[in-house]
Amino acid sequence: MGYPEATDLTDRQLLEEVQRSYHTFHIHINEASYKDDPKVLGYWKKLLGERLIILNDYNALAETIAATVAVIHGVELSQVLSSFDQKTAGTVKNALVHVSSSLTTTPKPTGGGGLLSRIFKL
Repeated sequence: MGYPEATDLTDRQLLEEVQRSYHTFHIHINEASYKDDPKVLGYWKKLLGERLIILNDYNALAETIAATVAVIHGVELSQVLSSFDQKTAGTVKNALVHVSSSLTTTPKPTGGGGLLSRIFKL
């Protein structure tokens, strides 16, 4: 990132650096010893706000990532969810409940055979 090797950076500084080039999220798999842990969730919530995604079933991780990418690129979440089975759709919907369309970085698709429509049944 252009810093001398010995430079100490805070978590906030590292996040700001990464956010210059990438959409940065943290997906918290809400299972095992950190399930609903207020200290862990509070840390990530303070750092990332709505970019903290709490996923209650690790089996839906790939779909959650794909849906997040789609939403960032302007696809309506409901359209993406229609591509999943009912259980997965519910899990992903709950995980992305705080990820708003304000994070959209590209115009909403207007039909046609774009990449996202080939990935999802849009």
